[in-house]
Amino acid sequence: FPSHDTSKGNFNVSFSALKPMHVKISLINLVGQEIWSEQQMIQAGQQTLPINSNLAPGVYTLRITNAEEQVQQKIIIK
Repeated sequence: FPSHDTSKGNFNVSFSALKPMHVKISLINLVGQEIWSEQQMIQAGQQTLPINSNLAPGVYTLRITNAEEQVQQKIIIK
């Protein structure tokens, strides 16, 4: 799922999609607030999406949501 270089809140998210779909990518802070989000239409296959969030250092949850499922992963911005 996400591979990331968390320098200054800019990183890439890599994942594979089985079919074209609309996804929402969001970053959630420790108190559950969505502090950044972006919606994209993606094609089937391997995806690498750049995230340029300019977040303060800390722990966040990266969430990818489509019509069928939601996937989350903790990320650390240093």
